[in-house]
Amino acid sequence: MSVLRARLKRLEPSHEAVRFASLLITVRDELTEKVNPNKLVAQGFTEKVAFAIQRGLRPLLEDEVLECINYNYFSELLEQVFAKLVEKGSVDGELEQMLVNLKSDPGYSRLLLKSALGLVDNVVPNVEREVLAHIVLVPLQPILKIINKVNSRLDKPTWVKSCLTCGMNYILGSYRGGFRHMVCATCGHIARVDFFYCPTCGTTDPYSMRFERSMDEPYFQIELCDKCGAYYKMVNEDILGNASEDPLLLDFATIDLDNIANSLKHRSG
Repeated sequence: MSVLRARLKRLEPSHEAVRFASLLITVRDELTEKVNPNKLVAQGFTEKVAFAIQRGLRPLLEDEVLECINYNYFSELLEQVFAKLVEKGSVDGELEQMLVNLKSDPGYSRLLLKSALGLVDNVVPNVEREVLAHIVLVPLQPILKIINKVNSRLDKPTWVKSCLTCGMNYILGSYRGGFRHMVCATCGHIARVDFFYCPTCGTTDPYSMRFERSMDEPYFQIELCDKCGAYYKMVNEDILGNASEDPLLLDFATIDLDNIANSLKHRSG
């Protein structure tokens, strides 16, 4: 068992969010093997992604990219995700209602996706947008990998305040091969950044960034920006391997670091 999966297992008893994430990861892994990427998007998808990137746009937020998705097939896959979550014990009225809506109207999947990406008002008020995004993007994992490969930003440091694929704010990061990267917890896009750069406020002042590391787990690090109060959970991939390739696992397996970061913010304030 990997360090991250062992950590996730250890945190499950005391964190409801971790129990849900563990279940979602299991459902995702089961579904990913069945997804046909060629059926999921129309011909010309990659070209439209590349064109959006050339114009400096975030491809997952562009209509011309989203219109390439086969929403009938996407809806079928999303039904399976919700059905599995309910079947395996995630009994929630909102999830059950979303499943009912999907079965009665395949077009509802398009609305859920746009809501998860922040393109329309939240259609599920009692579910946090980040949680909805984690669920809704499960069937799209194969095409997210395609988008992020085309949208690679690893060659040189990038000045970015939010994910260049989906626009979500950063909370994760990694060190690999001597370089620092920000990792999108939602879609998995990775962007190389300077060592003392804070994506939230844009500062590059090394004296504004604090670093906290556990003696027991030196491969994890919290970076706290004293200028704006943002924090990032970082992992040393030269020790743990390519942990950022599974951002959902990385985010929830380090959920205890969120509490530590918030206590550090409170102490500094």
